Order: sequence, then C-alpha cells, then structure tokens
Amino acid sequence: MKSLRLGRFLVRLYRKFNNENFDARTWSNNVLKSIAPLVKGNVVNVSGGEDGDKNGSTYRQYFAQAASYAISNYGDASDSGDINLDLETSSLPQDLQEKFDAVFTHTVLEHVFDVDRAVTNLCAMSKDLVVTVVPFIQSFHHGPWYSDYWRFTPPALIRLFEKHSFKTVFMDWNDDPLGNVYIIHVATKYPERWWSIIGERCVVDNGPGWARTQITSADSKATRMASALGVRSSNGYFELITK
Repeated sequence: MKSLRLGRFLVRLYRKFNNENFDARTWSNNVLKSIAPLVKGNVVNVSGGEDGDKNGSTYRQYFAQAASYAISNYGDASDSGDINLDLETSSLPQDLQEKFDAVFTHTVLEHVFDVDRAVTNLCAMSKDLVVTVVPFIQSFHHGPWYSDYWRFTPPALIRLFEKHSFKTVFMDWNDDPLGNVYIIHVATKYPERWWSIIGERCVVDNGPGWARTQITSADSKATRMASALGVRSSNGYFELITK
C-alpha cells in the first residue's frame, strides 16, 4: 500500500514539473503547430472526429495557411465529417485520389486492423504530404464502434510509407518514462521540397521509450539511436540501414 501511494505521488510530481512531456497529446500538438503552418494547399483530417485537439482548439486552426480544410469520418462518426471514408476500403473513390496536398491523421492508425490498406489509401489521397501521429506506448483504448489493434515503431512507419514511394522527412517522439509515448511522422513524395524546411529539425536521438529503460551508455545519443533502430539520415530523408 505504501509503495502504491509513493508511486502515485511520484507520478503527480512528474506531471507537475514535466507536464508538456507527460501529456503526449499536448506534446504532439506543439510539434504540429510548428509544421502545419508550412502547408498552403488542400488539407484533410482523416477520421478526425469533430477536429478537436483536446487542448481547447481545432486542428483546422493549426493549418491556418491551407487553401481548404476537410474532415473525413466513418461509421457512427460520419455525420460530423465532410467526407465519409472507410480507410480499409479496397476501392478509394476516384474523386479522393490525389485530391489533397496534405493528409493528416492523429492517433487513428492503431484503430484500423488492415493498417497497410489504410496507409495505401492515405498515400493515394495525397499529392505530396502525409502527416501522422501514432502511439508507440499507450494503454488499450476502444469505443462502441472501433477497437485497438496496433502500436508503431519508427522503422515500421518508414517502411509502411516507403512502399508507396513516400520518404520520411520528419520524425520525432516524446520521451516519457511514465505516460504515453507518441510518434509524429511526416512523409512526402517530394523530399527535396521539404528537407530544408523540416528535415534539418529531425531529432536523431534515443529511440522512443528510452527513458523507461534506465540504461546508460558512453555512446553518443545518435549512435544509440542508430544502433537500436537502424535509422539514419541520408539524402534528405530517413531510411532503414540494410546490410
């Protein structure tokens, strides 16, 4: 009982002094606020619900420079969106193919069983960018009409999008030893357009969840990152190291 009370006290203390990093949603929103204004074309928030960022704002406000902004939903949530879209469809409507300059999803892909098909459709909808936030560590969560299937690693995201000729130009994650850990990932058909803007700010650091391991090493952070995940920066994008 004493250990449980101590644990709860430590969690409250950590939240108080490190709230931004503890709350993965707040952390990912802050990163999005630095990326979204760079997008000036047509944007869609896929399976975006009512578009709320859970911090009192909407993601539409993040993409303030966008020429247009739409929201897709599916199932019981479809009434609150501009587009009714099943991410597992094998026949994406013709009018949605390459319709958007940027396709955005926040904590959606873990709820889609056929995640490869979902990524196929996200890429097919985009002329250029796909911006994705996914959980690396999060407790099981579901609702009346959706379940919870997956968690993602950086190499998995790279490979999922590389299959569709989208290169990863930005990837980052919060490093939280106690709460959820999210990964934000940006992939594009045209890395040369975005590397000078986004890629130089990519965090080549310890892998997600590193703070939980409590492992020390004399190696540089970048070396630990590369050796653990097999990821390196090259020619303006992230790629897997293959030997």
